Amino acid sequence: MSDRCFICFEEDDLHSHCRCALKVHKKCLTALLKRSINSGKHLHCSVCNFEYECKVKKSIQMLSINLLMLSFTLLLFIDFICFFINIKLTVVSDVSFTYIFILCYIVMLAMYKKHTDSYIWFKLNNVDVEYDVHTNNNFSVTVVDTYPKFIKFQSATLHISLRKFLT
Repeated sequence: MSDRCFICFEEDDLHSHCRCALKVHKKCLTALLKRSINSGKHLHCSVCNFEYECKVKKSIQMLSINLLMLSFTLLLFIDFICFFINIKLTVVSDVSFTYIFILCYIVMLAMYKKHTDSYIWFKLNNVDVEYDVHTNNNFSVTVVDTYPKFIKFQSATLHISLRKFLT
């Protein structure tokens, strides 16, 4: 068993990656570490609990925007513009529509605060996309995460990449 990869059970081009007797292919360990990083798990050997050293090699900046709050804010902005440049059917209907719209926006913002514990519906994040993971015996692998594209929709949030990779 010690002369086979503990992940795929094949025999060729094996490396000793930590203190225990397990051997692994570099690509198998990279895939295992990528899954662990993406799920937020602690990086260590599952047999001997040797802790791997993980350093971020590259990251990108992503702007995350809640689409529901963005669309409602844009509609409110358009309503204000129309109100102030006198594009309206009647004064009473436009003023009442604006007040109802503002009230709905306040209620929606309060519900968003209750759900997310924040009034901030957009934020700038640094997303780590490439890691150097050093194990025992001077063995290291580079793990590249494919998560961020230029634009990605996830749940009701739009993620936009703002920069190229930073080193």
